[in-house]
Amino acid sequence: MYEKIVSKNKDVFKTPLFIGSIVIPLLLSIGIGLGIHYSESFVCFLNSFWTSMKLPITIVALSIPLATWAIANHRSAQMVHANKLSEEKRLFETYFEQEKFFERIYGRKIITAEWFFITVEDLPVIHSEIYEFRDLKNKGTISIRDDIHVAINNHLEENMKIIWGFYNHFTEEKEKDNNIFLLHSYTIQLFTKLNTLLNNLSNIFGIKYLNLQNTNFSTYTQSYFEIYDLCIYLDIPINKIDNEKRNDDYETFYAVASLIFERFNLNAEECTINKLNENFNLDQTIKWAISEPHVQTTNKLIQGWHERFPDNIDGLTSIPIEGKYLSLRLFTNNENNFINVKFIETQETEHFGEVRFTINELSEFIPIYVFENGITLGKDKKIIEEKMNMLIKFIKNNLKI
Repeated sequence: MYEKIVSKNKDVFKTPLFIGSIVIPLLLSIGIGLGIHYSESFVCFLNSFWTSMKLPITIVALSIPLATWAIANHRSAQMVHANKLSEEKRLFETYFEQEKFFERIYGRKIITAEWFFITVEDLPVIHSEIYEFRDLKNKGTISIRDDIHVAINNHLEENMKIIWGFYNHFTEEKEKDNNIFLLHSYTIQLFTKLNTLLNNLSNIFGIKYLNLQNTNFSTYTQSYFEIYDLCIYLDIPINKIDNEKRNDDYETFYAVASLIFERFNLNAEECTINKLNENFNLDQTIKWAISEPHVQTTNKLIQGWHERFPDNIDGLTSIPIEGKYLSLRLFTNNENNFINVKFIETQETEHFGEVRFTINELSEFIPIYVFENGITLGKDKKIIEEKMNMLIKFIKNNLKI
């Protein structure tokens, strides 16, 4: 009905609404004029009506200017909204044009430089994160997020701290005791820290997430330099690295890789946590398989303690130490304050050896017996339980747990 009255597709002078707005007042004026001319009673009625209704009519008449004012404000609000929509549309169009330019320019750099961590497919996500696509409407401008340089600087600095920390601990242990268990633990920690650091940056920089178990060390090395180079291309204000420091950083990564490759007999592609664990477990299995039966049984016992003690004693860390018989180093926060767990062969007639728990001048032990059907910690379950409770109490008291 409204469409018919307004007739939006017709000339305004031909619309029913315009014709009605002219004809109806005209007819009313003619009718009232004739009534006033020919009827005295009508004139009296009008005088009486006007006298009594003057104020209400005046108030009603205000609706016209008020309605006009409301219409004007409505139209103004519509124009403001339309301008805002137009501005948002222009903003998003500019953003997507810039994104295409971003992909075209930096995609060519990536291909030319033969990057393999950051790829052309990653660029739209990186662009959306550093230019804050999700907050584009609120920002109203296309600009790199203010805190991106802080995150990048922290990432690069933490990378080198982790790499140097690993290098120092690994070489020190290799030159000192060369404990394969400790070296393996250091390497797993290195991969875990680098993976966590890189995945944390993914939330800010838009780079891909990496699987901890299957990512090789070369990928972590490459990611460090690719992230740095991309920030240089984008003119993100990060701490500058000159050619000398860049070469030093590369040599440090290379030195760490060489340590790992040589010690665990791996190449660049194989150097993942999965492969490290696989080779490590295989080596230990072979070593134990060719040892004497009582050595195998004793080592399995101590390996079980290594796995169970930290689960049952909060805050305890257990590090195995390689040898004919496996030994353990138990500690809490201070690695230099530890309990040494070591199997000692004895000449006792009742038992052939004992596992000693030693710290400073204090020690406790649990005897190992050999029977026809195997090796046991004690002659019966009650004695074994008492001994184990004594050892756990010894660990807690001396390590202040």
